[in-house]
Amino acid sequence: MPEEKYRHKVVNELNSLIKTHRWKGKFEKAIKNAQSHGVERIKDIRNLNDYMRWIDDLLHWAPRQKGDTRLVYQKIVEFYFFLDQDPVKKLQNPITPGKRVGGKYRPPRLTPCPDGSRSLPSPGATTSTHRPRPRRSSPSRTTRSSTGTHTWRRPAGTSPSTSSSPAT
Repeated sequence: MPEEKYRHKVVNELNSLIKTHRWKGKFEKAIKNAQSHGVERIKDIRNLNDYMRWIDDLLHWAPRQKGDTRLVYQKIVEFYFFLDQDPVKKLQNPITPGKRVGGKYRPPRLTPCPDGSRSLPSPGATTSTHRPRPRRSSPSRTTRSSTGTHTWRRPAGTSPSTSSSPAT
């Protein structure tokens, strides 16, 4: 049987990794483990080929604005449900957002703030000492025409003699 090609590059790369590292048995066991939970929405995914086609379809799926709002969430949960099964779960890198140093948790270093500080201001605090100047209002002129009343603003910094007035 020839190797199946999928539409999305990522699925083909995963397929290649599974073949190269001989993980097919592990994925098949993970799918069997997932099926043992009796989840109705994933009952059609019975083997690795079904799962790979399902992932490929998922990558080309676009949610609709109307309809069940939980569908996007369900699709994400279904995707990760298989990956969270043993023995495939053991193939993944652990998620470690920080390290324990001397028994204490140390969060990862964050990108410094633009002002060089290492902390964010508290909510409601101003982030800058710059205060914008109040905007000056331009003199205006109101005209009446057959289409209604219009207010014309003169550009800021111009005198009445240099501004152009609209035709009335």
